[in-house]
Amino acid sequence: MNTQIEDRFTRDLRAAVDGVEAAVGFADQALQAGRRRRRRRTSALVAGSAVAVVAGLLVVPGMGPDRELGPVTGSAAADPSAQLAWARSLPEGLEPGLPMFTDAGLRDGTAMVEVPGNVDKSRPAQRVSGGWLVMLRTDAPEMAPAVLTPDGGLRALPAYRDNQGGGWSPAFVSPDGVQVAYGNRVVNVETLDLSEIPHDPAVVEEPSTTWATGLRISGWTDEGLVYRGAPTFEGLGTEWLLRPDGSTVELGGPESLIFSIGHGAAGYALTYDYSEKSNTCATLSRVTPVAWEEEATHCMGRYLGEALDLSPDGRWLLTDDLPEIWDVRNGKWVSLDAPADVLADDDLEWLGAVGWETDDTLLIPLNGGEGAGKQTIQVVRCAVSTGACEKAGPEARLTLDPEVDPMFGPAPVIRFIDY
Repeated sequence: MNTQIEDRFTRDLRAAVDGVEAAVGFADQALQAGRRRRRRRTSALVAGSAVAVVAGLLVVPGMGPDRELGPVTGSAAADPSAQLAWARSLPEGLEPGLPMFTDAGLRDGTAMVEVPGNVDKSRPAQRVSGGWLVMLRTDAPEMAPAVLTPDGGLRALPAYRDNQGGGWSPAFVSPDGVQVAYGNRVVNVETLDLSEIPHDPAVVEEPSTTWATGLRISGWTDEGLVYRGAPTFEGLGTEWLLRPDGSTVELGGPESLIFSIGHGAAGYALTYDYSEKSNTCATLSRVTPVAWEEEATHCMGRYLGEALDLSPDGRWLLTDDLPEIWDVRNGKWVSLDAPADVLADDDLEWLGAVGWETDDTLLIPLNGGEGAGKQTIQVVRCAVSTGACEKAGPEARLTLDPEVDPMFGPAPVIRFIDY
C-alpha cells in the first residue's frame, strides 16, 4: 500500500538528486520520512547524499583520535548479544544526561517518573520547563504533544494535524525550555500561548497536488528558530530565521545548496559534492543573524555514506561509519574504542536512535536481542575526542508492545533523537 510517508520519501529522494551537490540534510529528511521502518542501503543509494558501502576499520583500544587505522573484515550487521557483551565489559559511568523510557518509567538521571499509558514511548522525551515534552498516542495523523510533570501528570499542548508527516514530525524545544516549535506554531509551555510561524505554505500558497510544501522546522539556534517555508518550488522551501522579536530573515531559497541540518545543530549546514565517489568534500557553514557564513571545507578521503547527525557545536558528524566519526572542523576521521563489527548497523535499525549528550559525547543504546517480548538495553557513552567508552548508568529493561504494527517497529524503544 502506498502511504503518505512513502510518497514524501520518494519526493525527498527525487529532490536530492536534482543538483550536483547535496546537503547532508537530505539524508536527514529521508530518515525522518522513513522512520520506524527498515532502511536498506540499496534503496537509500538513489539519493546520492544517502548510503555508500565503505569498509569497516579496526580500532585499537587506548589509542587517541590521531591513531592510524587499518582495514578489517566483519559482518555487515552486529550480533546483538555481542553488542551487549561488549557494553557490559565497559567501566561504570554516570547515568545518561538525556531522559529515556524504561519499564519502570521515564528515567532522567537518578529521577524516575511514572508514565501514563497514553504516552507514545517510542518517541524520545525532551526536558522542558515544568517537566518533559512527550507525544501522546493518537489514531489521527496529528502531533499531540504534552508536558509530563514530575508527579506523572500530563498538560496537553495544542494538537497539530500533521498531514504531511503522518503524525511523526518532531518537535523542537527552545534552549531555555519554555517554547516548543512543531507543525506551524510555537507554543509557550508555561502559558500555552500559541504563535503561528510565518511563511506557512498552507496559508500563503495554492495547495500543491504534486509536491509536499508544508513547513519544515530545523530547530533553535542562538539567533532564533530556523525553518523552511514559502515560497516553495518542487517540494523545496525557502529557509527562514525567525528572530525572538518576531521578525524574519531569509537565509536561502529553494535553489540554495545550503540549509540547516537540525536536530540540535540547526545553526549549522553541511554541504558536499556527492558526484565524487571516492573522496567526498564537505563544507560547514554557520548561521549568523543575517545569512549563512562558510567556515571550513575538508575532504574525507572516501565516499560519505549515511550522514545522521551533527554534534551541537558543529564539530563531529555521526555517520554509518561507526566506530569512526568525521571531524568536520579539522578534516580527519577519529575513532571510538570499539570493535568495528560490534557497532555495525547496516540497516540503521538502532543507529538512528543514537544521540548527542554533549558537544563531545554520544549515547549509544545497545540491546541484547533476546526476543520479541523483552529487551535488555545498556546505554553506552563514548567521548569522541578521546575515543573512550563507558556504561551510562545501569541496564534498562523494556517490554515491547505487541499491538504495534511491526512495519513501524516495536515500542517502546530507547531513542535519543526523534527521526
